[in-house]
Amino acid sequence: MASSSGQAQKAGAILVFLPGMMEIRRLQSHLQSSSQIAACGLGGLWVLALHGSLSGEEQKRVFLKPPSGVHKIVLATNIAKTSITIDDVVYVIDSGRHEEMRYDHNRGMSCLEDSWISKANARQRWGHEGRVHPGCCLRLFNREQFQKLDEQQLPEMLWVSLEGLCLRVKFLLPGKVETVVFQMLTPPSIDAVRTALKSLEDLNVIDKAKTLTPLGLHLARMPVDAQVGKMLIFACMLKYLDPILTIAASLSARSPLSHRWKDARKLLGLG
Repeated sequence: MASSSGQAQKAGAILVFLPGMMEIRRLQSHLQSSSQIAACGLGGLWVLALHGSLSGEEQKRVFLKPPSGVHKIVLATNIAKTSITIDDVVYVIDSGRHEEMRYDHNRGMSCLEDSWISKANARQRWGHEGRVHPGCCLRLFNREQFQKLDEQQLPEMLWVSLEGLCLRVKFLLPGKVETVVFQMLTPPSIDAVRTALKSLEDLNVIDKAKTLTPLGLHLARMPVDAQVGKMLIFACMLKYLDPILTIAASLSARSPLSHRWKDARKLLGLG
């Protein structure tokens, strides 16, 4: 399913939307080593990756202009959907897929899932080819599949853990958590709410009567997950805070090693 502005197309960068880092690395390796592409006489290829695990310096490379005779190809995840505009992009290739972190309320764990994008997301990707000058968008799925897509992405409340939400609702508003949560515009399932409350009860954040315990009152004021907050409180009580702070920081943010690996190699003189 392709779309075009109807005007004469011009040379420019190609922006390819892919689900995740694995697909980006695989395609990047293929493009850089393909003998078939070299035989087509397309000139040099400058293949750049764009995803959230890159450092700011690496992400800025996608805005640079390629040398004459070199074709720039940007392989991106959803990070390029709305927050970034690459002004020399003329062609967009949309795979129609992305990866989202979903919380499984039955298993009590988060997992990264490959799924179809929404219609609104597809239109935003399409818009990259016409933000600065006319271009062309190629979608790797047909109109029938496009019509099957959801109009919008699922609200965050429907695919994240509800422990923090239930804890703050219990802290700010009296009464049953279920009554408050189910009055929201897009309420989660009753099973998801019950799972979150059971988890808080197991952590001794609320008691059998669904009332906040003294521990729960402290955790409700802390801007971290209940499990991490309880770990920090007990670390203070046991006077073992420094190593636990390191563990809590690593659990609450992405690994600094993936962002600064190249910088660390330079500091160590490894290139």
